[in-house]
Amino acid sequence: MDCKQSFEDKMVTLDISKGKLKDTGNYVCTAANDAGSTSCSTSIKVQEPPVFVKRLEPNLVWKQGISARLQCTIKGSPELHVTWFLNDKELSAGEKYKITFKDGFATLEISEIALLDSGNYTCEVLNEAGCESCSTKLTIKEPPSFKKELQMVEAVRGTVALFQCEVAGTAPFEFNWFRSKKSLTSDRKYKIVSQDSIASLEICSFESADVGEYRCVVSNDVGSITAKTIAKQKEPPSFTKKIENTTAVLGSAVKLQGTIKGSAPITVKWMKDAEWLRDDDPNITMAFQNNIAILTIAAVDICHGGKYTCQAENEAGQQKCETSLAVQEPARILEKAASINVTSGESATLECTIAGSPDLKVKWLQDGKEITGGRKYKITLKDNVAILKIVAAEKGGTCEYTMEVSNRVGKDQCSCSV
Repeated sequence: MDCKQSFEDKMVTLDISKGKLKDTGNYVCTAANDAGSTSCSTSIKVQEPPVFVKRLEPNLVWKQGISARLQCTIKGSPELHVTWFLNDKELSAGEKYKITFKDGFATLEISEIALLDSGNYTCEVLNEAGCESCSTKLTIKEPPSFKKELQMVEAVRGTVALFQCEVAGTAPFEFNWFRSKKSLTSDRKYKIVSQDSIASLEICSFESADVGEYRCVVSNDVGSITAKTIAKQKEPPSFTKKIENTTAVLGSAVKLQGTIKGSAPITVKWMKDAEWLRDDDPNITMAFQNNIAILTIAAVDICHGGKYTCQAENEAGQQKCETSLAVQEPARILEKAASINVTSGESATLECTIAGSPDLKVKWLQDGKEITGGRKYKITLKDNVAILKIVAAEKGGTCEYTMEVSNRVGKDQCSCSV
């Protein structure tokens, strides 16, 4: 024991210069002379001021959304009282904070940490012998998340292909690009740019070998995420189902259609003979849906017959498909034969003007019985005029003559009397 005793002017003194815990106890002072002795006692309790055995780390970075704890180790004489502060404001236990002090461990538990929980946290401990504190600066950061994901890229050979993504979270971010498992860096082929929360990878001249999977790994102090996408080479259009040659009856509806594959967007145009078709004809509609190119004519006319060309085009190239439309006109009579009166023995001629697609077949009947050419009748068809010449009319009253004209798509007839 480091102490000093003195006795002066009947005053007895025990001076303990630096009290230690082991100096705690009962002390007895005894005075004696030749006549006798006497004593008195007292007790000394040495208290230790609080001391941080393990202090809070000076700086901490935590991830938003987790539950976490601050903890320090303290020693000192009871009773120790612990108080926590955030930016010099005392914290109270509740749903947000759980405060405990047990076996020398002072703990502050924070649930569902948010960005607003960033700040200076202080643990203050005191007892009758003194007061001590330690602090930490806590920074809450949001891990990266994608505001705009990587999109699939389709590029034409020799053109620029661009990948781009946008992230949210606490900056700064680190962006790393990969093709399959190979890390990419800026060079003559690739241009990598990161600005704030936006990252881009540019392939300066796209080639077939660049087709494949690409990844962007984004990280900050509290987390990382990965976006994946693929690069494709744009496919020029091609007709997987060609447009078939079509035959249509005059006045009917016609649909020409073909199936096209290729990279979108694909532009489709139609040509008749040597002229592009326009969409200002109410009788004609052109559409391209679900990879099918369709040309519809609501009521086909003779003028619609001819050669049609469908042209499909995109950035990668173009393809044409040709077809023909044949319009067939049903056989019909434009000018009927007139009834006539003739004298017995005279000749008589019946004429009908007809129309229709070849081959037109003409048949004449007398009173329902078919007539054939010979000495009595001359039957001709020239320039769409059907002629029946009766060489010499016979006496015997009135006869009814019928002319029938037909082709593959229709027939017509008319009658007259002679």
